[in-house]
Amino acid sequence: MPLVEFIPAKLNQWVSYKNNEHLIWIAGDNILDKYNYLIKKITTNKHLNKDYVKNIIKGIDDYFGIVVITKKLKHT
Repeated sequence: MPLVEFIPAKLNQWVSYKNNEHLIWIAGDNILDKYNYLIKKITTNKHLNKDYVKNIIKGIDDYFGIVVITKKLKHT
């Protein structure tokens, strides 16, 4: 059971992904392209941490929001 729950105000703006380890919410322009890219990058990294997520999203030139709730996040 996660310690945090994300409840978006407008559900139609957000796309979610959930598996045993991750709950990820993404909203913004061109969301389907970003969704596939971000889900793959986040869920396949065995050493997921905040710096890794920051570096991934820095490379995306667009407006979007992302919330990542995961059991595997390592604090740096």
